[in-house]
Amino acid sequence: MNKSRLIFIFLFSLGIACKAKEPIKSKPPAKNITISINIHDKNNATQNLVNLDFFRLQLLDEIRKFQKASFVLVEIDENPELILELNIEEFKLWPGSKTVSSSTQSRNVRTGQDNQGNPVYETMRANVTTARIRRKANARVEASIINTVGLIYNYQETFETSYSYDNRYVESVQGDQFITKESRGIPEPRESDILFLLSKKELTRKLSLQLRRYYDEKKSASK
Repeated sequence: MNKSRLIFIFLFSLGIACKAKEPIKSKPPAKNITISINIHDKNNATQNLVNLDFFRLQLLDEIRKFQKASFVLVEIDENPELILELNIEEFKLWPGSKTVSSSTQSRNVRTGQDNQGNPVYETMRANVTTARIRRKANARVEASIINTVGLIYNYQETFETSYSYDNRYVESVQGDQFITKESRGIPEPRESDILFLLSKKELTRKLSLQLRRYYDEKKSASK
């Protein structure tokens, strides 16, 4: 082994050793920001269909996603840094509709072969009952965010959103059970979850963006 190669190996090994001694940079812990979420049901808009305490936890879990800070839920009398007010001005859950139809379906199944080696098929049949459930809902929610630390930041917006549930599934099969590949049924959303599904379409996305904006402005102000 020549001297130049020995010097290269020595320098390469020395570089690895020095790099191994460098401290590993860890991400700074997420900043905790206390937030109070207050939900007001104007004119009994939810008609007692929604557990507002659970709805509040659902919203918090959703807006926490992809945030730069850790938002801690507190009550209004605990001096939160942010106050999120939601006024449910309207929540309309329309009656669902269900239609049922039946049809006879068939398929050919290979059952063996004849004396000449040709495949033998048998026709399998079944009576398939298909159901379709549809339901609509709409809501109008006014949202506002207020900070209590003196930043020039406040936010207010009214959302009008709608939700449509449309599910077609096989209700029963009489005959060959493998006649169809259609779904055998997906559970319909509970009435208590529909308001949250409405909110996810636009409200929670906007709130998440606003909370991220607030954190960025607070960080800039502290520099």
